[in-house]
Amino acid sequence: TINIIDVFQYIGKRDFSTITDIKIGLYNLYSSNTQYNEFLEQIKTENPDIIILQEINNAWQSHIEKIKEKYPYNITYTREDNFGISLYSKKELEKAETELWTKYDIPIIKTNIKIKNKKITLYCIHTLPPINGEYFSIRNQMLEKLSKIPAENTIIAGDLNTTIYSKSYKKYINQSKFLDSQIQSKNIQGTWNAKYFAFLRISLEHILISPEFQISEFKIGKYFNSDHLPIYVGIKIK
Repeated sequence: TINIIDVFQYIGKRDFSTITDIKIGLYNLYSSNTQYNEFLEQIKTENPDIIILQEINNAWQSHIEKIKEKYPYNITYTREDNFGISLYSKKELEKAETELWTKYDIPIIKTNIKIKNKKITLYCIHTLPPINGEYFSIRNQMLEKLSKIPAENTIIAGDLNTTIYSKSYKKYINQSKFLDSQIQSKNIQGTWNAKYFAFLRISLEHILISPEFQISEFKIGKYFNSDHLPIYVGIKIK
């Protein structure tokens, strides 16, 4: 449920940094989507430093091989359901690994990236959608695990299958020390369902940052035939 107090999080002056040290593009591809070129064109236009892809399968991986030319550091865990995940980076990845969370073995990418001589830990995640009681419980287990990650020099990015208005978000993420980039940017636009009118969309995509970082950009990207719109977040590393 949304009440006026929730909406207040989005009201006020945007405190953007003028410096971007790293730009992240977060995309839920929609596994049955075949508009590969539209996606690649958006990558070319937005030019993020890091690309995080969710719902990547073998077809998607084979059709976007060319991005490795600009993003030579990468790790991919493809699946033919909706829970493949990958990370493509212009910056070198240190200790990149895939962890399997919950009894459903949902792949989570964890890596370190050096920015301005500082080691940043990055988690890439796609939680289960709360479509039934069991998935709801598993989704919350994943949110709880995220909330216990130390919020120091860390970024968490993914489709968390929750909005900032939900009780689960407030119980876990909102009580952690992480800051939600969309709340920080005072941007009330939604990302799902991309095929709905804008005022009907909700935000399931989240990029959470440690409190010592600062947002320099928050942008919702263009439609490319997925049911999710991508988000782009610029971050200043203090």
